[in-house]
Amino acid sequence: MFSTILVPVDGSSASADAFECAVSLAHATGAAVRAMFVVEPFEYDLGGEDDPTRSAARQRGRETLSAVVESATDTDLTVDRDVREGVPYREIVTLARTTADLIVMGTHGPTAKQGLGSTTRRVLDTADTPVLTVPADASIPDDGPDRILVATDGSESASRTADHALELVANVGSAVDVLHVVDETNPALNDSSLPMVELAREGGHDLVEPIRTAARGRDLSVTTAVTCGVPGRVIHSRANDIGAEIIAIGTHGCTTSADQLLGGTAMRVLRQTDRPVLLCR
Repeated sequence: MFSTILVPVDGSSASADAFECAVSLAHATGAAVRAMFVVEPFEYDLGGEDDPTRSAARQRGRETLSAVVESATDTDLTVDRDVREGVPYREIVTLARTTADLIVMGTHGPTAKQGLGSTTRRVLDTADTPVLTVPADASIPDDGPDRILVATDGSESASRTADHALELVANVGSAVDVLHVVDETNPALNDSSLPMVELAREGGHDLVEPIRTAARGRDLSVTTAVTCGVPGRVIHSRANDIGAEIIAIGTHGCTTSADQLLGGTAMRVLRQTDRPVLLCR
């Protein structure tokens, strides 16, 4: 399970909400929290570590961390703090690789108004550590999520995400809803001379069954669904209908090309939802 949760903080409202979500997960699972602030590289060499401008930037980082940590609702939680200098996504991924089991971060930083920020996107594309993205104003109950929606297409990325989601569900005692969406935009399904939709539905049941079996093996409350539609839209709608606090989905689906940073379905879910999303490569 998650023993240490890493939270990058940048002064944005989304990162503050991400920190609160991390605190809720830490409270529910017993994990430790480590907050970090990354001072981005300066355009010019400012004369070493003691340069006043560089020192002021590090001080702003410490103040930003303090403001977020001190606002946490769980005042008994001890939070380690790191101020680092470098390219943000690289520093986040590097620190997570050696110290964290989960990264919790805002979907976008202070320079982006909406959508997925460049740092979050790069972290999702390069981190081996699972990532929980948190949009502004999103939250998780103090005792952890009550229900998690796991969307799967049978890809390795989706399977790894499902494993982490089930581990979280097992630790907080919540319910899990497993979903496979038969993509109605697939041209192969338009051939009326073949029972392609029914075959696709049967294949979908084959994909959700291993996750259902794994959940039952942990004595978890689990439901499954296989439906047709546009995957991103259906996942978003299903999460709303069942009241899922977290959506779990792989970063890359079976049809994602090698040069894509994120799969199309993952991107659509991240753009549409107002809920935290758990993703694994």
